[in-house]
Amino acid sequence: MIETSRSKLRFLSGWIVILILPCLVGCSLLYKETPEDSRRKALDHFGKGERLEKQGEYLLAIDEYLKSERLSPRPAVYYHLGHCHFKLGKSARAVDYYEKALELAPDYRKARIELAMAKSGLKGEKKEVASAPPKPPAPRKPVVEEKKTAPTPAGKPKKAPLSMNPFPLPYQKTSTPSEKEETPPSVEEVRETLFPRLYGKEETAKEETENLTRYIDRKKKSMDNFAFHLDKARHYRKHKMYNTAILEYRDAMIADPSSLDAVTELADLYRVIGREERAGEIYSEVKDKFASSARFYLKWGNFFLSLNRLDEAGEKYDKALGLLPNYISALNNLGIVELRKENYSRAADYFQSVLDLDSTFASAHLNLGIVYSDHLKEKQKAREHFENYLKLGGPRSGEVREWLKAMNP
Repeated sequence: MIETSRSKLRFLSGWIVILILPCLVGCSLLYKETPEDSRRKALDHFGKGERLEKQGEYLLAIDEYLKSERLSPRPAVYYHLGHCHFKLGKSARAVDYYEKALELAPDYRKARIELAMAKSGLKGEKKEVASAPPKPPAPRKPVVEEKKTAPTPAGKPKKAPLSMNPFPLPYQKTSTPSEKEETPPSVEEVRETLFPRLYGKEETAKEETENLTRYIDRKKKSMDNFAFHLDKARHYRKHKMYNTAILEYRDAMIADPSSLDAVTELADLYRVIGREERAGEIYSEVKDKFASSARFYLKWGNFFLSLNRLDEAGEKYDKALGLLPNYISALNNLGIVELRKENYSRAADYFQSVLDLDSTFASAHLNLGIVYSDHLKEKQKAREHFENYLKLGGPRSGEVREWLKAMNP
């Protein structure tokens, strides 16, 4: 009797399992992972990746970030993937991930900055160069001037400068050195304080980044938007992060479209990186805006002079003199143009015109000394101008002392 009851129970329990099992399977098939579940898992993997990254476990962190990316691709994930690859010395992979981050978030400033650093790392590999035979000593280089002012000493007789527009426009006032605004210290001036690790002390990469972020925030509050972007552009240019510098110069021009410094420095940066055509286009695009600025035409002339396009350089210097008569920097640079054309007597006339206007203009003494010494063969005049240059404390005094020693009988 008992055995019969047990058999019935086993029979019934078997049927119960058969009936319940399809229901359980059906329920599991009906349940699907929601987007919220995927997002939560992605955040979990991202958090693990951050912790591993802080510990310096970049390969393990990359694995977690890739899992997060498969579930929920976000700019921050691509940025951290780029950062980990950059730390591992894989600049090409880092560039790919930084660019993906910027595709999703064009304003992602940290990604933009580190992208420029990664690209710089790619270009920074040194190439072996076959040793060349020693070159003969380079000729002495005259000084090209970019001064803003054209001072004329009181009571000094003025000699009419050469190549002057007979119908000059009204006098264009330019700022003097005493009128310059004080600017806050550059990034370089506080680098040793902020980043002691670079100077033999220990500091984690995280602390370095936090210090830099705090510094930038403080600096942005202490400066107007234009000065902030211009300062950063100059900093990036100094460290050869040219693409990032171009972006900062553009931001500076947006903040202050009337800034001659931002325009001319951007054009010169394009020249430095080999894009002379673009540099020339910038000067042409803004010429109407700066039509009354003698300093603009001086800078434009210097651009052509750097390419040895002498006729175009002379034309721009003449334009600067038409706007600002007795502009000694333009006169000096016209002397450089004639010197390169091997018109040595005419070059000497230009340099002498500068000294007639300002006898303390050290560059003109140096340039005249070079003309008299190397080309017109008037050693006594060359010696006098070199000695005057030394009295004025010119920046190339060391070279000039050596020249004078060589000239002594």
